[in-house]
Amino acid sequence: MLTKEVAANVRAVRAKRGVTQEGLAEVSVQKAVSQLEQAKVKVSLEKLQLLATALDFDLVALVALCVSLERGENPEDSLKQAAQVLESFRAEGGMDILALHYQTGNLTKRSRGKPANLANLKKVLDLKAEGLSQAETARRLGLTSAAVSRYWRKG
Repeated sequence: MLTKEVAANVRAVRAKRGVTQEGLAEVSVQKAVSQLEQAKVKVSLEKLQLLATALDFDLVALVALCVSLERGENPEDSLKQAAQVLESFRAEGGMDILALHYQTGNLTKRSRGKPANLANLKKVLDLKAEGLSQAETARRLGLTSAAVSRYWRKG
């Protein structure tokens, strides 16, 4: 997935920046960079970030270039589509849910077992913030008092 597109873009950015494969030694050995540029290996997002940094190139722009090649469109259209998806995500409360999983630069710990229903968790915490009691919250949302109590403690 995107292996050829990553290879082409890393080649192009490296050539534009005047960086040799050996110049990326801080990221990987020359042989590994060569294999990546021949689309013989897949690259992790972490490795792509390291390459972008070593090439002094924005990671989001690099990903947009790769996606645009794969879709056969220009990078600006890929970024516009991504912006629309992000706006929908934000409008649907996605950023609030994301904040439950990633706080102050750290991934929040998750309890074992089935993950919480994040939509219900958000609703419960919103009603808690409004000052409703657990019983009122359970009635309003149609949840059991035990479920509300679990969500209540998380916030």
